[in-house]
Amino acid sequence: MSHRKRRGLYCGAGFLLVAAVVGALTFRFQPSSAATPSPGRPYPPANGVAVSLGDSYIAGEGARWIGNADNGPLRGDVEGDEVTVRESPLTLPGWLPGRSFAGKKTASLFPGGSFTSKASGEQEDPGCHRSDAAEILVASRTEESAGRIASRGVNLACSGAETRHLLTEGYKGERPQIDQLAALVARGTPVTLVVVSIGGNDLDVSGLARDCAAGYFLTALRDTCVADSPLARADAPAYVQVGERIRTVLGAVKGVFTQRRLPLPQIILQSYPRPLASLTDLRPTTSLLNARYADLGYPFDDEGATLIQQVVTHLNAAVRAAALDSGVSFLDAAGATRGHELGHKDARLQERNPEGGASQGRYGPGELEWVRWVDNLDLAGRTEDAQRQQESLHPNYLGTQSQAACLKSFVSRMTEPARVYDGTCVVAPGGAPSLTTATTRVRAAAAR
Repeated sequence: MSHRKRRGLYCGAGFLLVAAVVGALTFRFQPSSAATPSPGRPYPPANGVAVSLGDSYIAGEGARWIGNADNGPLRGDVEGDEVTVRESPLTLPGWLPGRSFAGKKTASLFPGGSFTSKASGEQEDPGCHRSDAAEILVASRTEESAGRIASRGVNLACSGAETRHLLTEGYKGERPQIDQLAALVARGTPVTLVVVSIGGNDLDVSGLARDCAAGYFLTALRDTCVADSPLARADAPAYVQVGERIRTVLGAVKGVFTQRRLPLPQIILQSYPRPLASLTDLRPTTSLLNARYADLGYPFDDEGATLIQQVVTHLNAAVRAAALDSGVSFLDAAGATRGHELGHKDARLQERNPEGGASQGRYGPGELEWVRWVDNLDLAGRTEDAQRQQESLHPNYLGTQSQAACLKSFVSRMTEPARVYDGTCVVAPGGAPSLTTATTRVRAAAAR
């Protein structure tokens, strides 16, 4: 296992996952056969349309990277920049022709302009950072018809979005996501599944992570990242408030369909994956100065790492409570990165395969980290590459594949349209992200 050095910071535009469907017009269409499941077959049916609503964790932020690699000099023409091995052909999906570890092309990962990608054929700086490697799209792909959740996926999620950007406020040049959903339904689109992941930006989790990183290098810079932070408590008012906002989002999603007297789609509220390895699971470090950041890309001391873990846990609990109160299905995605979190002792940094040449990595997807390291760290607030900074601590390409596999597994077990379900993502030990499954149980009749 390699323990070489790396460097970079997180200014992510979101910390969670959300996808949903919304609308409010007087248009009505006759429900297609896609909305009528066959006995014993998964519901929603695979010939409908799946929609995701939410923030960066479901939009696909970070999905252009495949694992993290060793640090060290490597000259490579990646958009004209000199890069380190961490941004080498081994981790950049297809940016250097013939040297890709995964074979993905930049244009297909970020259609419409990567960092500036927003609505189809349009651009807005900085854009929504949507990727075609996003969970909802991977889970709906035709080439994966054996287990796909829909005939088509529509990704309306936007990096940096808060609940208000789903409900009433436009964001990054786009209408509220609920309005976009409503327009989709008004056109007669047979939406059978809505996945929502939201709430992290309402709590400014990315700002907390930045503060924790600053405190790692200099304690005097620490502000909100303290052990007695209000967010360290599960009963903090902030979690109650975000739960109420999420319930409002779910009510709006339902309203898109009930106002048109249409059957409700299956609605899934999804929690956030864990980005950081726990303190007991960290890989050993060897550097003498700032070892966690130099060796792991993990700029958090014990206090900061513990607080971030607590916030993710409490936020996910608030998300789950909102799903229960709203009568919608809940998918616990916290485990979608288990054993592959940033800095985990069981995950490896990619290296060149000495027998495979420059185009092949030594390790496969099941051995790598599935969360992007903390890149472009600048405590003075300067940003050389805002996109890389915002990708930090998000699921990378492998992480989004794990989330998609979990979602497919969860949906495949939904056989009764009048029921709501609870699911938990489970990573296959040592397995590829495509092998992630969801344990599933029926909770109750769906609230209409």
